[in-house]
Amino acid sequence: MLDYKIIVDKLNEALFFVSEELSENQINFIRSDINAGEWRLAFETLCDILSEENLRMNPRVYKLVQEIGYGLNIDSETWESLKVQVAC
Repeated sequence: MLDYKIIVDKLNEALFFVSEELSENQINFIRSDINAGEWRLAFETLCDILSEENLRMNPRVYKLVQEIGYGLNIDSETWESLKVQVAC
């Protein structure tokens, strides 16, 4: 059984870690999806933005992204391409 509280917490944590790299509109858009219960959409939007903006992320953020993706049963192709953006 999926624990949505954990998913929401992880989405918010990932968003927090990358928030300095995102615009206020991007943050608000993702946060709005989270608050509306659209966790898959929020996750996919976050991944799209990270990819399109080619934003560097620390390993913790990538681990959160993986955990969220697995938790929501989203195809790993959605986030695996982000691995090259992980800063060592």
